[in-house]
Amino acid sequence: IGKKSLSSPKIVAIVLGGVVLIGLILLCLRRFVSKLKEKKRGNDVLRMGLRKGQGHSAEMLGSQEMLGENAPDVCFFNYNLVASATDFFSDENKLGQCGFGPVYKGILPGGQEIAVKKLSRKSGQGMEEFKNEIMLIAKLQHRNLVRILGFCWFGEEKMLLYEYMPNKSLECYILGPVKIEKLHWSSRFTISEGITKGVETLQQ
Repeated sequence: IGKKSLSSPKIVAIVLGGVVLIGLILLCLRRFVSKLKEKKRGNDVLRMGLRKGQGHSAEMLGSQEMLGENAPDVCFFNYNLVASATDFFSDENKLGQCGFGPVYKGILPGGQEIAVKKLSRKSGQGMEEFKNEIMLIAKLQHRNLVRILGFCWFGEEKMLLYEYMPNKSLECYILGPVKIEKLHWSSRFTISEGITKGVETLQQ
């Protein structure tokens, strides 16, 4: 029995389908490469600015200009400085993801380690809400609470800078795999006491 040959319409349909599929793949690749180039171009612009020393600073004056004369003891960090400290928000420096946005580890020029929380653009938070949040967090400084160091605002980007906690969060010890080995009763009592003092501070 001889092999059945494909009819001309089927051959045309297969060829056209292959051409369309290849075209879609090339279009997706083009968009992906375009996004990578755009991101690289933005990073190169920031790096050029850093090499020229443009806006590579953290200052209290900027904090007063943004928040008013009664601004708390926090600094306004330039975006270039924050981007450089986190290696331009690389995935290697990403500490995690919270409901408000990603958190990155950074190192300032003086060697101080920081945690940078980028607020999600989808949060719909305006500038006034952002200012109120900074004022509120700054007034809640306590030895049992993570200390805020400053903030950054650049275009639609809003960031809060905290001191870096190398021992991770309390959640890792309560719910993580190390809870059985490291969380003894003495440690639990100390944690409970600290939480109580923190809640007492919030209620004052």
